[in-house]
Amino acid sequence: MSTLSGRQAANGGAAGCGLMVRVFWDLAWITVAGGWVVAILRLVAHDKHLLLVWANSFSAYLYAPALLLLPLALWRKRYRLAVLCLPLAVGHAVWVWPDYLPLLLPSGPPAPTREAAELKIFSANLHSRNVQHKAMLAEIAAADPDLILLQEYSSPWQAALSDQKFRERYPHRLGQVREDAFGIGIYSKWPFLDASLWMTGQVPQAEVVIALGSRPVRVINWHPLPPRNRAYFTVWQQQYHQLWERLTPRDEPLLIVGDFNATQHAEPLRRFAQSGYRSAHEVSGRGYAVTWPNGTAWIPPMRLDHAMMSGHFECMAIREGVGRGSDHKPLIVEFVLVGEGQK
Repeated sequence: MSTLSGRQAANGGAAGCGLMVRVFWDLAWITVAGGWVVAILRLVAHDKHLLLVWANSFSAYLYAPALLLLPLALWRKRYRLAVLCLPLAVGHAVWVWPDYLPLLLPSGPPAPTREAAELKIFSANLHSRNVQHKAMLAEIAAADPDLILLQEYSSPWQAALSDQKFRERYPHRLGQVREDAFGIGIYSKWPFLDASLWMTGQVPQAEVVIALGSRPVRVINWHPLPPRNRAYFTVWQQQYHQLWERLTPRDEPLLIVGDFNATQHAEPLRRFAQSGYRSAHEVSGRGYAVTWPNGTAWIPPMRLDHAMMSGHFECMAIREGVGRGSDHKPLIVEFVLVGEGQK
């Protein structure tokens, strides 16, 4: 009797294991099929629809299962699955690995030349309801930037930045306070040659021109709407279209820095590259950096904050700050404007 019971238990255990194995491989097929759908749509309709923007934002994670399943499928002789995993693994290598290769092949920043003029920028999405003002002010003071670009600039933040010492340190300012998430501000040690606020999708963007060395430099503090729903997605597309119109081809030093509400895998970032602008993260070998959600949500981290530069600049260093109380990490970027012979 005991022998029979033991056999029944063993058979039951084997059946349970067999069921788990079948479920695992079924899930593997579903995962790979989903990856194929997103990859094909990325190739033929990149960011044409809201769901594709969301999917492409998670590119670093979306195709990674294929890397794990490929050797496992080969080991278990599931060759049809392995064949389907291979193109996804290649896609992951093409779209994601360039961000991480500098970790294996590090290189230092370019050496500044005598003709180079330096500019240090601190860019932060403050989070309009963030009450940890002192922590952010301390972080700004430690970075000691020349320009401060602020997104989600609200009246409490304006009051926090009205300290006498801060005003003396950064006497030149431009901004529009809003109590939603779309106030914008720029603080500067240096006077503005020109300054303007312009509207995109009913939210303000800030732009200043400063003298760096002997040349005027244009800096745009950019913060479009997040593509969180269909209505916002439509406005997000329109805002980037308005930005392209504003960036008519001009041979001028230009920096676009801020919370882009787009990852490096989004169509707008690809268009920046096609237009000759370079990412400070990528040229510094830090394409893998992430800035959002900064520990405030159970979402895989990604980089929504960027610093794009025209060919007149080199990036000497870029790092992410702490951003206590905000859902974004600040960017601290050191640029050099190279001489005409270095451009």
